[in-house]
Amino acid sequence: MSAFIVDPEHIHVLLSAGLRYRYYQMPLSWCWDNPTRQGQLTVETVDQVGDMLTEANIASVNHRYGEDNPLGGYRYQSPRQAGWSIGELLHALDCYEHQSCERDDWQSTEAHAFCQALRTQLITALPGYDSGPWSITARSVPAAVAAPVVTAQQAAVWAGRPLTPADLDRLATAIPHSTIPETVGAIVDSTTP
Repeated sequence: MSAFIVDPEHIHVLLSAGLRYRYYQMPLSWCWDNPTRQGQLTVETVDQVGDMLTEANIASVNHRYGEDNPLGGYRYQSPRQAGWSIGELLHALDCYEHQSCERDDWQSTEAHAFCQALRTQLITALPGYDSGPWSITARSVPAAVAAPVVTAQQAAVWAGRPLTPADLDRLATAIPHSTIPETVGAIVDSTTP
């Protein structure tokens, strides 16, 4: 396996993603060292975290090729390009890990823990990630297959008022996670000849 030192822009983009994609508005956090130590990415820690990522990458290359590249000195800058898709960010994360995993202790490092946390954070930000049921049963259907059972007009009648687009969005998000799909399935099953 070959390895190279990633460009500082690569680190800028990963850190920017970690700052941008937040789960329940919480900063990206990770544990390592069996897990007795915790890291967190904030605007206050971004230089320190970037330095840690850069040092892990350089240490990997040094280990792989017996080199002695100097460590440290990273300073965060906003990425030159914005608008990286989640897929592109996951690909960049894979590249970083591939370049930084040459040391035998890679899986116990803070950099590895950061990568795992960022990967999880990015996956949860993928479109459609939370549109399906949390728990799949025999009656569950994929969100793409589920057709609206209740029309906007019928929902407005039941609500007793006209519904706003925001109301309809909340319903579209809530219904798949409610008991309505199972109830509809039970009704259909009980009336099937």
